[in-house]
Amino acid sequence: MTDTVPSNGSSDPQPAFNLQNPVIETEGLAKLDTILDQIAAFNPVSAPNELTGNPDEPRNFDPKLYLKNITHIKENEWVLVRLPSQGSKLVELKKDRVVSLGKFGNFQVNQILGYKFGQTFEVMDNDNVKPVDGRPVFDEISASIGGGGDDEEEEEEEEEIEVEQQQQQQKQQGKQQANENQEIANQLQNSADQTNKDKADIIEKLMKFSEDNSNLVDLGAKVQTLSTLEIEAMKKQSYSSETGRKIIESIINQHGNFDKKTKYSQAKYLRRKREKYSRFFIIEYISAKELLNYYIDNKDIRKSLDLSEESMAYILNLANVRPGGRYLIMDESLGLLTYCMLERMNGQGEIVVVSENEHVNLTALERYSNYPPVYINKMVKTIDFLQFISPIDDILASDEACAFFKPLPKDEVDKLSKTKKARYVKKFSNYSDLIKILKTCKSGNFDGLILLTTLYIPSVLESLIGKVGGSRSVVIYSQFKELLVETFHAIANQNIPILGASVYETRARSYQAVPGKIHPVMTSRGGGGYVMWGTRVFQLEKVEAVGKGNKKKKQKMESSP
Repeated sequence: MTDTVPSNGSSDPQPAFNLQNPVIETEGLAKLDTILDQIAAFNPVSAPNELTGNPDEPRNFDPKLYLKNITHIKENEWVLVRLPSQGSKLVELKKDRVVSLGKFGNFQVNQILGYKFGQTFEVMDNDNVKPVDGRPVFDEISASIGGGGDDEEEEEEEEEIEVEQQQQQQKQQGKQQANENQEIANQLQNSADQTNKDKADIIEKLMKFSEDNSNLVDLGAKVQTLSTLEIEAMKKQSYSSETGRKIIESIINQHGNFDKKTKYSQAKYLRRKREKYSRFFIIEYISAKELLNYYIDNKDIRKSLDLSEESMAYILNLANVRPGGRYLIMDESLGLLTYCMLERMNGQGEIVVVSENEHVNLTALERYSNYPPVYINKMVKTIDFLQFISPIDDILASDEACAFFKPLPKDEVDKLSKTKKARYVKKFSNYSDLIKILKTCKSGNFDGLILLTTLYIPSVLESLIGKVGGSRSVVIYSQFKELLVETFHAIANQNIPILGASVYETRARSYQAVPGKIHPVMTSRGGGGYVMWGTRVFQLEKVEAVGKGNKKKKQKMESSP
């Protein structure tokens, strides 16, 4: 590889870079291997049998064999409930539980179990629901906006057939029942006739629209003859989705300027009313993408470090996250980064999370991802920053196996009481995990380094970069561009072995497209942060940079003894 010349103009010799891995230092690893051998000898738990993907057998569990449920709705799992208002809600499906969706009604958990993710449910009375085909609940009006006259005539004919069938059933019931039941049947018939008339009036209105808004006169509240009190009275009649249909029908039917709107204005107006009054919901699987968007829309974005969907995707691609990789990260986004990485790694590989605190905050991952704890423990290893940067000899400075724990022989363990034995097994497990993590960190040669932290980045980077393998990616995310610019200068001035460091900004903008015109959505969320990316390299020793200097000075240096 060619030598490099310092960019600051100085003539001091600078080390060149090498993309190959150096020889891994074995100092301290021998001690750790000895301790691991002692752990195997003192292990109070029997060795695992055949590996399995069943999380109920933690001793035999293998993450590669685990199949996560991403297809069907099951109890005791967290799901994402998509509401008509484009909002969302995280719900844990406990058996026999009734879930409240606010103004959109309630539903019983037992009635949605077993269906596939993405299923749409319509809210009925008495907390009941029924599955629908996923089209908008108010599909008659939606079809009228987007379709032609033939489709509307077919829908009208289908509606007339349905009304006639209802009338026939009501007449048959009326003959068999008493006079009171006959009156109820007549009321239902009148209600059906009125509903059919309202729909016909609405469809007739939807067929009338203006090419532009030149004839639209702003009348304020007078344009809508249906009062708020009347709408509230209709809402109190029933909590079913049928009530929402009737409210939307009445609002459109009594709108004075609806036929003077353009076709697209009518569609927007109808969509807003559907989002407000319709009562249906969709059950979706909580993927890492959906969980990230939920935190962006519903939580304090400062807790997730202002991450956006496009920024997260950019980080994962630059870091080359893949199955079987070993990655060193700092995650202060409540575990959102770790969850995204676990989805990509598919049960193969290892993630070491370094934290400034004793316990890592992975709330989003541990609570909402539906991964069993044994899966997370097998894939994700945590260590605090002090243990990571301290020399192994200082941590293990003792003649015993470890300074803060001493394994007992199996004979003594068997003599312990049940409570003391359980406590000892827990301590032994923590001790064993710590030694394994220390060995992993000491060995280094990680496949990538990802930093999402609020700590001072240049100092953190200088402490962690030595554990990353050659030609591996180093990705740093920050909410603020100034911090990454400072890190960029620190890499150049402090000789941190990162090649080709660059700072990027990612933004995704939504556009609204209709036939004949396209323009961006007028309002959108800002933020998304900034990303720095570079390649880890190793310095070649005893290499001096040689450039175009003074020939006389060069000859004088060569002739000097």
